[in-house]
Parts: sequence; C-alpha cells; structure tokens
Amino acid sequence: MAWESQIGAWEENAHVSWLDEYERSGEKVRLAVDFYISTEKGQTTVRLVHSGFGDGASWDNEIEGLSGGWAYFIYHLKHYLENHLGAIRQVASERVLLQGRREDAWARLFSVAAGLFSTVPAELMVGASCELAFDSEQVYEAIIRTHFAGRTLGLEIPALNRALLLIELEPGAEDTHCGFWLSTVDLDQADRVETAFKNHLKQLK
Repeated sequence: MAWESQIGAWEENAHVSWLDEYERSGEKVRLAVDFYISTEKGQTTVRLVHSGFGDGASWDNEIEGLSGGWAYFIYHLKHYLENHLGAIRQVASERVLLQGRREDAWARLFSVAAGLFSTVPAELMVGASCELAFDSEQVYEAIIRTHFAGRTLGLEIPALNRALLLIELEPGAEDTHCGFWLSTVDLDQADRVETAFKNHLKQLK
C-alpha cells in the first residue's frame, strides 16, 4: 500500500514523524506515527509511538489491528537488520475471504483441517513450532515470533533462508478477510515458493 503523508518532524538519526489527516464520523482526525532512535553503549533502540486515536469504541478494531501489526513489523525490522542487512527482500502477498466471524475463522485457520498447517501446537505462543504445508514439494518448520491472539501471527521459516510470514485477520460481521505476507530474502527459489504459496491460499475457505 502507498499513500502520501505529511512529515511532522525530522531529526537525522534521532526522530522522524509522519501525519495523516482524514474525516471520521464527521470529525477531522489527525494520526501521528513517531519513530525515535537512540543509542547507548553500542545498543540501538527504536521506539514507535502511534497516536491521535479517539477514546470511543469505534476505534477498537483499528487499535487492536495496529497493535498486532506494529509488533510484527518492528520485529521484522530487527530480524532484517540482524540477519539480512543490505539484501534484497521479495514479498508475496494474498488476501483471502474466509467464511464466518473473525474468532471462528481464526480457530479454523489454525487447524490441520484447513490445510495451511500440517502440525499446530496445542497453544499458539511465541517460540512454539508448527509445520506449514502450502508447498507440495516440502513441509516447512515455522517458529512463532509474534502473536496477538485472534488477530495476527508472525512466523519465521528457517529453511527458506529465515523468511517471515505474517498472517492477519480483519474484523468482519459475517465473513473475515485474511491477509498473508511472505517475506523472503536472497532466496534462489523465491518465485517457485511464491507461486505455490499463492495457489495454496486460494483454496482456503
């Protein structure tokens, strides 16, 4: 996705902020995303602040989605800097409509019956392992790196040069849209894996 944002603040190697304005329920809203960078004793810390939300219940889904999404993307940044700095990343994405409310779709998706996983841990938690079955040529071990229950799950796939997979479920009254993002880096078979990945996801219901 791409859109234009106003730069609210800029201090090289220390702080950058962008601002987004739009109308919500007849009210103009300004959201800000601030990144703060600091270094102490050779250790760099990136702090993210996303602000400007109202306090009404109508914001709940957005705040929950951003909480899970930002946790994954900050982890993704750390993972890239520590393991793939300077390498080219290739992203395969797919959006699938699943039948049923988000809670039901989540439970169904993370079951062997859905066909995406060949094994699933008894409890989805950071550090637990499972096996992905989207590729007919190989079953891939995956390790849970981020988890926001019922919303997002971030997985690392060691056999694909430590690729990362984000699974995110959007809220829905009757049906649920599910987004999948597979990020591979310097992977010789990236195109074949992407084709297998997308073809398999189209079979999910």
